[in-house]
Amino acid sequence: MTNVSKNKLDDETQQRLFAQFSALFAKSSQKEVVNLFEALFTDSEKIMFMKRLAVILMVAQGHSTYAVAKSLHVSDKTARDVKARLISGVYDDIVTSTKHKNFDSKKFWASIEVLLRLGMPSYSGKDRWKGLDRTLNVKR
Repeated sequence: MTNVSKNKLDDETQQRLFAQFSALFAKSSQKEVVNLFEALFTDSEKIMFMKRLAVILMVAQGHSTYAVAKSLHVSDKTARDVKARLISGVYDDIVTSTKHKNFDSKKFWASIEVLLRLGMPSYSGKDRWKGLDRTLNVKR
């Protein structure tokens, strides 16, 4: 789990810092964004971002929070919280962004599958991930 300081920033300072951080990514090429992620975030933080995006997309596709939690190995509370935020519109920009041609959905879900296997090959045959495949409507 990521350690966060118990010292809270005031809202104005936090918003200014986040605006600067966002601008750093917004004005960068795709290669620069990849390098920024590699430099700024730990492996566990990158995994957290990938899983959070997967949760958002699965909930947006209409999967139940139970199926999302079981498929992605996240807590029921995480899946329910994401659903509530999705319904309230918090993730609208994210969902819209994933529909653009520069987001390769197949590569993303393939990466999630590897992530869930912890990088290990599927040594028990194609049926090993049948539950996730069924949830994502993937045909092998």
